[in-house]
Amino acid sequence: MLKDVTFGQYFPGDSVVHKMDPRMKLVLIIVYIVMLFVADGIIPLLLGVAVTVFAYAMSKLSFKLVWRSVKPILPIVVFTAILNIFFIEGDPLFQWKFITISERGVVTAVLMCVRIISLIAGSSLLTYTTTPIALTDSHFARTIHEISHDDEHSIYEYADSFTLIQPSIHVREVVYGLLWDLACVDNTLSQAELDILRAVVRNLRINPALFEWEARRRGVATGAADGVAPEEDPYEVIGCCGNASNEELRSAYREKAKQLHPDVLKAQGLSEELMSRANAQMSRINAAWAKIKKERRL
Repeated sequence: MLKDVTFGQYFPGDSVVHKMDPRMKLVLIIVYIVMLFVADGIIPLLLGVAVTVFAYAMSKLSFKLVWRSVKPILPIVVFTAILNIFFIEGDPLFQWKFITISERGVVTAVLMCVRIISLIAGSSLLTYTTTPIALTDSHFARTIHEISHDDEHSIYEYADSFTLIQPSIHVREVVYGLLWDLACVDNTLSQAELDILRAVVRNLRINPALFEWEARRRGVATGAADGVAPEEDPYEVIGCCGNASNEELRSAYREKAKQLHPDVLKAQGLSEELMSRANAQMSRINAAWAKIKKERRL
């Protein structure tokens, strides 16, 4: 049954709607929702339906997705329509004993159904054509530039929110690398920024050793004991414990390589900029795998 729930899913494509700036799509969706709620009468609502049909046609997505997006809430829509039909007073269209159906009740029910279905179908188009990473990565990653300014939310809250909507640890590791790039863009790294980069790995649910690896490849001193940062455990990079079998290690390495493959990352919605940074993560994994193979003489 869950396969029929499409809200929040992304369907890859190369249409005009897919390529539109996510910020512009958000603005248009807000305007669309406001238009639906202020529409008074069937003509304005039919205009909203026409806009929805046009948008789906431009996106080259199947109109079956409209049905699949509305299907989960259909019982609620029907129940609300019945309440409107039988309990809104007006000129009677049908009357039998204590049951009265008014013209105003029918019109209200129809308008309500059209409004809700259009709202769900139009809003769903945003997620159908825009990946979560495209909606969040720019705002999230650039937050590190604002750490010295007053903000209602902290970088850690943004990281928590990002982790909730991005299940792929590989994508989160790539974005963490982007945070380092942004923090180092002015060729200086304050202690406050360094502390944030060290702590935010917990919110992103990624390997804490990634902090030392990012610092080491940039030549950044992290204040480690004796001035030397500890070497990253290759087994942790691969995602296995030290006593794992050779076959388990091979399987883990192949899975990591598969998840960082350009085609997989593209399907997850990573931009070209982030995909290029994924190469650094793949280099890290390859280096760890090379150490393990040398150690175990594989």
